[in-house]
Amino acid sequence: MSDAPTKIELAATARGLLRRVDAGILSTMSVELPGYPFGSVTPFVTTHEGRAAIYVSEIAQHTHNMRADAKVCLTVTEDGGPGNQQALGRVTVIGDAREVPAADEAAVAGRYFRFFPEARGYAGTHAFRFFWIEPVRVRYIGGFGRIFWVDPEDWILPTPEWAPDEDSIVAHMNDDHAASVVHIARQHGASDSDATLVALDSEGFHLRAGATVRYVPFSRVCTTSEDVRAAFIELSRAAADQV
Repeated sequence: MSDAPTKIELAATARGLLRRVDAGILSTMSVELPGYPFGSVTPFVTTHEGRAAIYVSEIAQHTHNMRADAKVCLTVTEDGGPGNQQALGRVTVIGDAREVPAADEAAVAGRYFRFFPEARGYAGTHAFRFFWIEPVRVRYIGGFGRIFWVDPEDWILPTPEWAPDEDSIVAHMNDDHAASVVHIARQHGASDSDATLVALDSEGFHLRAGATVRYVPFSRVCTTSEDVRAAFIELSRAAADQV
């Protein structure tokens, strides 16, 4: 029997790296120099389903480019500090930039502003819009021998049934289980005495401790509220054992 990872497991590995990073190089097809790519450093968040969502000004060069040609590529690299950058894991999302549909804009905006609260004031200066990347294919490189492609049907996840209640779950954890959140954060590398939950997805959650945001994966995909509750109990107990 083969121990080779399945397509689902490979996709989860690549998505996990994308969720751990908050900025990448967005490459668009240049209007100014036709036929040439144009790269810009761009903050982003991942939606519950795994799409990368960005918040861009209408006057930005990459926005002009995306409106003329939707073909884009977002490249992210894991944070490894100094050393051989080629040895670091990286993900390239190749796809089409689409303006976030009106039905999804409030959810995407709420998620984005949890990670980048300072961005709330951007619209007062220039018109800003939310776009996300509909993946055509994703390339993952995790080191020698760990290179693969992921197709969109394996990349995009179903929206978890608890998604409309995410704010309530986050508030409940921060208000009623603050000590557990701190213990979990410490177990995952934080040294601060204060930590708060930022956002959830079906594969894990983000914690803010000091100036750093960390991504903590669940041990399994959590599609229901009961799944999330059980996952936090498991993590809280494991963290308490280390105190």
